[in-house]
Amino acid sequence: MLSRHGVWLPLSLLLVCLLAGAQPYSAAASLGRTGADSTGSFWQSQTSGTTAWLWGVSCPSVARCVAVGVGVILTTNDGGASWRTALRTPDGLAGVSCPSVARCVAVGNRGTVLVTTNSGVSWRRRASRTTQNLYSVSCIAAGQCMAVGGVPHDRASAIVSSGDGGASWAGRTDGVALDLYGVSCVDRGHCVAVGDSAGDMVGDTILTTGDGGASWHDRSYNTLFILNAVSCPSADRCVAVGDYGYRSGSVFSTIDGGVSWHPQFAQTTENLLSVSCPSPARCVAVGENGAIVTGTISD
Repeated sequence: MLSRHGVWLPLSLLLVCLLAGAQPYSAAASLGRTGADSTGSFWQSQTSGTTAWLWGVSCPSVARCVAVGVGVILTTNDGGASWRTALRTPDGLAGVSCPSVARCVAVGNRGTVLVTTNSGVSWRRRASRTTQNLYSVSCIAAGQCMAVGGVPHDRASAIVSSGDGGASWAGRTDGVALDLYGVSCVDRGHCVAVGDSAGDMVGDTILTTGDGGASWHDRSYNTLFILNAVSCPSADRCVAVGDYGYRSGSVFSTIDGGVSWHPQFAQTTENLLSVSCPSPARCVAVGENGAIVTGTISD
């Protein structure tokens, strides 16, 4: 079982009924729940059709998204309005990145890497060259991928990279003794990684690199929130999601490449685990108990 503290997202009425053991409402009952911050940015819950914790999501287009979690891979072709189960697996999957509609890379416990090149019809296992948990992966269209993880609360981060779209991997010496839970790369050099400070579950960690991970700069927001995932649709705009203890999701955004961060409002009682933004105007986040919400990056 993959284990990590922290997640963020809103819970649908359908999943509430399933968890309580009652008869579920119709799928339509879980839609239409929205929240807005002072800038008018909205996040809306969606029905996933599963009660599995969803740890990762990636959207290669506005319509197409792939979500992964404990033993499951979900896909949508309508921007999250409906989801289907594409694969059931014994692996605990924590992160996924789709540089194109056809190709996706999923990572998880004990260095698991699964790759599809046919839009999720089939998935192949690849050797990651690490046995540590991998919590997040980010791939760009040129075939460059970076995955981060480590040992929870043990200040032992792991960073591995691929130059061929996830087919082969090599370890990196990062010099970062922190728990890293999320990473997002906009090109071969520029990436943002997030996690929790000092592995002690008391605050956020935000790191940026401009040289492909050879060196990292501390951009932490200095809050008590733990950040589980980050998505950067452009070099200057990113969204990071996380939690502040049990059932309290959080969203932070930057419009200056990670130098400064600002909180956004999300109407949810569930911790958030992953976020993907194919554009600043379209973000999808997933989390505990199959929760899914959508929103935008506010100015």
